[in-house]
Amino acid sequence: MLVTLTVDLLRLLIWLIRRFLVSALVSGLIVSLSTGLLNAATLTVIGTIELSAEKVNAQQERGPAETHLNQGNAELARGEIDQAILDYGRAIKLDPQYALAYCNRGDAKTAKRDFDGALVDYNRAIAIDPKLAEAYCNRGAIESVEGNSVSALSDFEYAIKLKPIFAGAFIGRGCIREARDDFGGAQADFDRAIEIDSKNARRYVNRAWLRRRMGDYDGSIADANQAIQRNPKQASAYDARGLAKQAKGDLHAALDDLSQATTLEPRYPGAYVDRGLIKFDLGDVDGAMADFQRALELDPRHYLTYMTRGMARERMDDYEGALRDLRKASLAPDQRIEDYAHIYAWVVQAQLGKMSEANELLATYLPQRKPATRDDWVTKISAFLLGRLTEGQFLAAASSPDLTVDRHRHCEAWYYAAVKRALAGDHKTAMEEFNRCLETKQTVFFEYTLSQAALKKLSAAN
Repeated sequence: MLVTLTVDLLRLLIWLIRRFLVSALVSGLIVSLSTGLLNAATLTVIGTIELSAEKVNAQQERGPAETHLNQGNAELARGEIDQAILDYGRAIKLDPQYALAYCNRGDAKTAKRDFDGALVDYNRAIAIDPKLAEAYCNRGAIESVEGNSVSALSDFEYAIKLKPIFAGAFIGRGCIREARDDFGGAQADFDRAIEIDSKNARRYVNRAWLRRRMGDYDGSIADANQAIQRNPKQASAYDARGLAKQAKGDLHAALDDLSQATTLEPRYPGAYVDRGLIKFDLGDVDGAMADFQRALELDPRHYLTYMTRGMARERMDDYEGALRDLRKASLAPDQRIEDYAHIYAWVVQAQLGKMSEANELLATYLPQRKPATRDDWVTKISAFLLGRLTEGQFLAAASSPDLTVDRHRHCEAWYYAAVKRALAGDHKTAMEEFNRCLETKQTVFFEYTLSQAALKKLSAAN
């Protein structure tokens, strides 16, 4: 799995979400949930907050209701989320047919992660004004977080139909496409968002995350530079650039960028998680753990932090600590984090000698999840770990006509094949297969770094 799930929100909001998801989710759709940025002072409510003035001006004066709407917008921008919800509620009480008030209150509820409440408000806004594109877009982001990518995609596409120059809707659709490994479609959507809104730094950050995932690290750095040129205080741009530099092996330069991100936005959990990864790779274990802890202090429900810290602990042979973190990560609303938390927990439990328990937990989880696509890769990984696919069948299933997808899947497939070989005591073949994982050069995947660590251990033991 990609080390940073920030596919933009959707980046936390899908995975949000990170990269986001990262973060996802990433500045972008509804709020910067993609980067885990829940500090409302830096909310980037793409739909209603940025665009509500245009809508309000197109309507007749609504008197006191409009006053409360504007107060709510100002409060939300200042981070006063609860007060904003109260003012939107006052606007609705004065004018029960005020679609914008419902939509903006949905944004505020999203900032509190009250996704159910937000959906109620977006649905009501759409019922009142079926042409309110922002409500469809923001509802789509929530649906994607909850694993309903089909409905989310439909909402983003309808928002684009209603407003063909709605950059946020293109970002949303691009994130869905990226999550489905449709990298060409995702890039086309991000390109279009930049054409529409070329002065907005966040648009370039979205594409920077995508290009990094596609292995175009120089392109990712170039996009991050464009974002920084437009907004030198865009923390997520330094985050994206730092991780692209990390992927190229320039860890010290990457550390500088991630530190700049934390300086610009001290309440940005995603930057601490990513900096922690780099510190860990540089051998600063205490510094890494301090950064992971800081991210959780800022957001105790930043599930990607639990995932990341769990994998760091696994590399330190702290299997019990890793398992505790992975169990917490498995509670994530983002299905991709939830999926891989269960897969990694299987690996850790197996290394603890608890194979029966590992198989039981993974087998119990699988029927409860929604396959992301008909060609669902997580299902194939799980089937192999549970002994339902042979190694040959599993490696064949990793093949894809899309070279980027093929490299991603083979990075993971060779790692899991090697893990099972090592568990069976076949260390020679395990080392060969861990090396095959490294040959994919997918440096941004957990499986790549885990293969490096496993090779060191096996080399030392043999």
